[in-house]
Amino acid sequence: MKLFVLIEELREFDIVKYYTVRKEIEEITDANSEAEKFFLKFENSEEEIKEEFDTIIALLEGIGNRGAKSYFFRDEQMAFALSSNPNIKILDTNVKLNSQLRLYCVLVTENIVILCNGDVKTAQKVQDCPNVLPHFRFTNLIAKK
Repeated sequence: MKLFVLIEELREFDIVKYYTVRKEIEEITDANSEAEKFFLKFENSEEEIKEEFDTIIALLEGIGNRGAKSYFFRDEQMAFALSSNPNIKILDTNVKLNSQLRLYCVLVTENIVILCNGDVKTAQKVQDCPNVLPHFRFTNLIAKK
């Protein structure tokens, strides 16, 4: 099975341009990009997760207008994740201390970020969480290229 990814522009802010990827497996292209899948899954979720989702959206805008500094993200090996470090303030966005929602991404430069996909982390380690592990692994594959 051959997996290809198509890189697409998603949204541009003052300083950062966000891209996403769309999977193509055996010449069948996914209808939605990886970031779109994440947004569609969590934009109407239950209250606690919706709050974390809204924080991620606010972080994307704040980072987009300030620059994609690595300290705005959770460093998870080759990939990075939002939600951000709760000790770093981006504009007026407060990050919940034990936020469980993760959106994995690749920091290409301080001006270019590739958003992938994510989910709710239900275990202490990514490797023990069936929800986020596939997204984490996929993002690491993208980051290695």
